[in-house]
This record gives sequence, C-alpha cells and structure tokens, in this order.
Amino acid sequence: RMWANDDGPKPEGDIEKPQVQVEEQKEIDEVEKKKKHVEVQVPEKNQGQNNQKAGKRIFQKKRSSIHLKVLKYLCYFINFVFSGLIFGWASLVLIFEKEGIFSDGCGPQGETCDSQQQEFFTMYTVSTALIGISTIPVGYLLDEYGPILTNIIAGVMCSLAIVFFGILPGNNAGFYLGGIFIAVGGIMFLNSSFVVAYLLPPAEMPLFTSVINGLFNASAVVCFFLYLIYNNLQLNRMVLFLPFGGLCAFFYIIYLFFWTRNKKAFNEHKFHVSQSSKLLSLSAEGDVPDPTIPLTQLLPIKEQSKLYQFIFLILFGSYHISRSSSFIAVLKTSMDKLGDKETGYVYTQIFSASLPCCVVAIPFVSKLLSKFGFTAVFRFIHIASIICTVIQMIPVLQIQVIYFMIYTVYRQFLFSCMAIFATHTFGPVTVGRQYGKVFFVSYAAYLLTLPAFLLIAKYANGNLLWFDGTFLVLGIPMAFAIEKLSKCLGTNGDIKEVAKSSQ
Repeated sequence: RMWANDDGPKPEGDIEKPQVQVEEQKEIDEVEKKKKHVEVQVPEKNQGQNNQKAGKRIFQKKRSSIHLKVLKYLCYFINFVFSGLIFGWASLVLIFEKEGIFSDGCGPQGETCDSQQQEFFTMYTVSTALIGISTIPVGYLLDEYGPILTNIIAGVMCSLAIVFFGILPGNNAGFYLGGIFIAVGGIMFLNSSFVVAYLLPPAEMPLFTSVINGLFNASAVVCFFLYLIYNNLQLNRMVLFLPFGGLCAFFYIIYLFFWTRNKKAFNEHKFHVSQSSKLLSLSAEGDVPDPTIPLTQLLPIKEQSKLYQFIFLILFGSYHISRSSSFIAVLKTSMDKLGDKETGYVYTQIFSASLPCCVVAIPFVSKLLSKFGFTAVFRFIHIASIICTVIQMIPVLQIQVIYFMIYTVYRQFLFSCMAIFATHTFGPVTVGRQYGKVFFVSYAAYLLTLPAFLLIAKYANGNLLWFDGTFLVLGIPMAFAIEKLSKCLGTNGDIKEVAKSSQ
C-alpha cells in the first residue's frame, strides 16, 4: 500500500516480489477451482453408487421379509396338518379297524375285540411315551446341528409314517413304526418350530409360540377329515395315505428351502444369544442380581434341580401328561362301552372335531397367569382334570360331550402353562435341559398306564372305572403338591408379579 502511493523510485528487488506472489496466488486459485470441480463431480458419482447399493439392500430386505413370512406360514401349516396327527388317534383307529389292523382272533372282518383294542392302546401309549423320551436327544440335535438337519429328519419320519399306514400289512409289528415315526417326527418339528420365533420381532414371539402349540394340538381334526374322506368315498387305506404322505414330503421340502433362505439371519441371532447367555452366567455370580430376573434363573443347573419348583414340575407333568394322554388312548374303548358304535361313532367324531377348539383358549392362558399367578392356574388345570375324569365315569353317552369341551381347554392350559412355568423358573441358559428332563420323566411315567390298562383288561373285564378311579386317588396328593408350590413361590417367583413389566 505504501509503494502504490509512492511516486518515487522503488528498489528493483522489491518491485518484482509482489508480481510473483500474484502469479502464484492465481495458480493456487486455479488449483482450488479444479479441486472444487472434482469435489462437486465425485460426490455425484459416489451418490449414485450409494443409491444403487441402498436399493439393493432394500430389495434384499424385502426379499428376506417375504422369505420369513412364507417360512412362518409354512410352519403354521405343517404343524396343523402333519406334525400332531398322533393326537387324532381316535379317528385313525376307526380307519384301522375297518381295514382289519391287528384283527387276528377277532372273528369276522369288521368285528372288534379286546385283543385288538389292547394293540391299539399299546401302539398309542408307546408312541406318545417316545414323544417325551425323545425330547432330550431332539434338543441336543437341534442345539448342536441346527434346525435344518432336525427338520430333514422330522420330514422323513412323518412322511414315512403316513406311507407305512398305507402299505404295511395289518398284523405286522412294523406297523408300530408308523405310530412311533408320526409321534417322534411330529415333536421334532414342533421343537424346531420354536426357533423360528427368534427370527421374528420380539413382540410377535409369544403369539407365534402359542399359535404353533395350539395348532399342534388341534391337528387331530385332520385325522377326523381323513376318516370322513375314507368313509364317504369308500377308499382303502393305501389310496388314502400314499397321496397324503407325498403331500407331506412336498411341503417339508418347500419348508426346508425357505429355511435355507433364513439360515444366515438365524446363525447371527444364535451367536448373539450365545454371547448374551455368557453374560447372564457371569451376572449370576455377582453379589447383586438383577431384581427383574427371578432368583431361580440365576442358580446353577445343579442347584435348580434341587428346587421344589423343579420337583413339582416333574410331579405335575407325570400326573397330568399321563392323565391327558390316557384320555385319548382309552377314548375309543370307553365310547364303545357306552354304545357309540350303534351311532356310527358320532361321539368319537365329535371328540376329534372338538380338539381344534383348544386354540380359543390361547389368549386366556397369559391373561389368567398375569392376573392370578401360577398356583391358581395349576389349581384350575387340576380341577378340570378331575371333572373330566368324573364325567368319563358316568355311563351316559350324551353327557360325554361336556367332557370333550372341558378336555380341549384343559389340554391347552396344561402344555402352555408347563412351558411358561419352566421358561420363567429356569431361564434361557438351562431351560432346554431342565424342560427336557421334565418331559422325559413325565412320559416315562405315562408308560406305567400300559401295564395298568392290561391288568384291568385281564382281571377286571376291561372296566375302566378302576383306571379312572386310580387317577382320582392319585389326584389327592397332587392337590397338596400344588398348595405347597404357593408357599415356595415368593414375590420374585410368581409370574403375576412380573407379568405387567414383561408385557
């Protein structure tokens, strides 16, 4: 500024310096302009790539969502149509009787006899007992090798069971494999279905679990419709069961395909759960446990096995699973003695058709538990069982309809409440092993009903009053066991204290 206002001579060296600076500044400005131009152009190119990648992610997310929805509804469908067929045993027996299964020594074809009914009872008892006995190895298979392999084995067993019903000779001991495969394969699919819930939003998990459990129990109605098709169209068992077995295999293959589409998401969640389980195990060793978690969940598995809650669940499961399963096992025999054969087995068909009504009880299970707690609901289950037994002992055919209605609610409450009690008491780290032990012992106890039924058939002329009366007598100490449970469940041990916060 001084030089610009000075008209005098300027030093030569000082005159050139500002010109150089001006030229350098111009070069710097040009470079900055080019940089700005590049900065303007490059984000536009990157933005297009980012938009393309975002579009691919949205498409993949939508596709994954569609795959998950298809998997969920296929899970519903298979549980309802194929996995619980063993519970439609009463309708299956009507088909087997007309086909002369186990009819040696029964006289003319179509006539039933005590030896045939004993075979059916034995077949059903062994098959359903293996449901509980298989829970420990099935749980290990599911945890170690995943749901895809478990479902492959379940699909093969269920499909073969239906085919066996159609092709195996009626008096072949291999016919037992049909009952065993349909029972074990069905429980394998049910247990593997529970892990689908981990792919769903947390809010949907309880409803999904309740629905598949209800559909599994309600699938007895499928056997009822099979009997109607068989009887009205005058088919033979090969024509009936072979296409049905092929249909079973087809839907299992479709289901497995969609499981492979969701395998990555499941593995990611399984890793997350394993890390959470380690953190839970570490927190269990702390001096100050989380007050929102029941104290029983923080105990080691050996200590949990010493709790009265664990002992009670084994006692309660042994009594009521035996009672519930034997209701179905002896239904055909008891209905025959009351004259259902003369009606064309109308009441047996009513019973099979009433089992799907158990889904109506699904929303009431959680509501009653949250309002009244475990002890009150266990009392309700026990009283419902006693009422069913008393009605079954009344020799009036028409009144059995009341027993059918109560039984469907009783069964839904029984299995749902046992599962919820185990989950609440033992927690995510040990519930699989502990609940597997409960089912193993419960169904092993159910096997004791087989020699009891055979002894009654031999020495009491098949009078089921002795069979039902035994359960009534055993129900007395069971009632005291329920009352003792209420004393063991503290504020932190009953679900009604935490239900609102969990919801």
